Amino acid sequence: MAGMKDKLPWGSITAALLEELLFSLVHHMGAVEVEWRSSAQGITTSDGGRDIEAIFEQVTPDGDVKREKWWIDAKRRNGTVRPGDVKDVVNNSAAESDLACVIIATNGSFSNQTHDWLKQYCIKNPYPVIKLWDGRKLQALVDAHPAAAAETLVAALEFDQRIEFLSSYFTESGRVLSPSDLDYAWENRARIKSGLFIVQAAYSDFGGLNYHERPWAALLDGSMAAEALIHAHTSLVSCAAHWDTLSIERACNVAAYITAQACCLLPSDLVARILVDPYHFLVGKSESPSIEAFVKPVLFRILAELADACGSDCARIDISPPLAIQGSEVDHYWKRFERPADNGDEGENDARSLIIINSKIPCAVGFELPSSVSCPLLADDIVHIEDVVRTIDRVIEFRKMNPDGQFRKFGRVILEDPRAAEIVNDVVGDLLPEWNEK
Repeated sequence: MAGMKDKLPWGSITAALLEELLFSLVHHMGAVEVEWRSSAQGITTSDGGRDIEAIFEQVTPDGDVKREKWWIDAKRRNGTVRPGDVKDVVNNSAAESDLACVIIATNGSFSNQTHDWLKQYCIKNPYPVIKLWDGRKLQALVDAHPAAAAETLVAALEFDQRIEFLSSYFTESGRVLSPSDLDYAWENRARIKSGLFIVQAAYSDFGGLNYHERPWAALLDGSMAAEALIHAHTSLVSCAAHWDTLSIERACNVAAYITAQACCLLPSDLVARILVDPYHFLVGKSESPSIEAFVKPVLFRILAELADACGSDCARIDISPPLAIQGSEVDHYWKRFERPADNGDEGENDARSLIIINSKIPCAVGFELPSSVSCPLLADDIVHIEDVVRTIDRVIEFRKMNPDGQFRKFGRVILEDPRAAEIVNDVVGDLLPEWNEK
């Protein structure tokens, strides 16, 4: 992972943590067997004892498989490893006839004297191969196998460094944040200052459908909202397109969540300009995304979610089945925008929904609608992005303050009409033949 050297705690790493890193590294380097030799007796010496034995397999030119045994010895040091410590490991390994390679690894460095001695030793004793891994080599291996550091060293980082490392890990490896990383970040949410990380956390948490419990986008403020919106429509999409471990559809849904919150925090014209050309804000160079391929689907997703959530408490319209969300998601939908206290084969689904409209009843949010317009959230097309942004903002802000009660408020229009049952029957009767023909 390029550029992570200053973010990893090489100076403060403990002997046990160094061993954990080396164990994880050889596993990610392809070892088919890894044994932690010091674990049986516990770590009792300054460097944890001779630590790890690993088996690597290589295919020979004739198709056979050759097994190689490696020893990895950890030397946790504040500075330079003494030459005598290296000589002891080398001399001990000389008696092992089946060893292919011996690694002496340190978070510190090896002296020139040690390098010169080992060079001469290896000329006379070519087997087993002896290698020295200093802090720079370990950093290069971590860059090549970032999952090893994510599994071990991340817990030793300061909060800001840990957040930055996890963010880079997501971008450069296509790996979502683990449940423990999400728990840790949420517990320390008041300290998060990265809009990009919030986008990545929202993506990682999306599968749990628990935005009402951890409303990541609600942590955004004005400055972070712009950053998050830009990355939701650039970095996140690029990662999802590049890594097989990520999903474009999920990225679209997460971008919808981030975009909806940004509509409430930023001027509508700024949101519209970002959506039309997000790369201009990211790199200062226009590289406009396809409005039809991504931006419109994101906006339609927002409108569909809002229609489901707002329509569930609206006497003017009724949508069945829901367009985008249902069940507990509808019940808790508006909470995803509220800032929390700081501290098997089911067959092909029918994508159609029946929408019943009573144009006599006013919009629950307060939009002045002509009888020809059923709901501002049920658009057939998007022409002016800025107008859609203003609509999203108005609906969310109203519903955060009034998440329910609007059906009871306006539903009396139906109940007080003596022809209510007849009206409903007429509407449904007119729609069902057309519905069944589709």
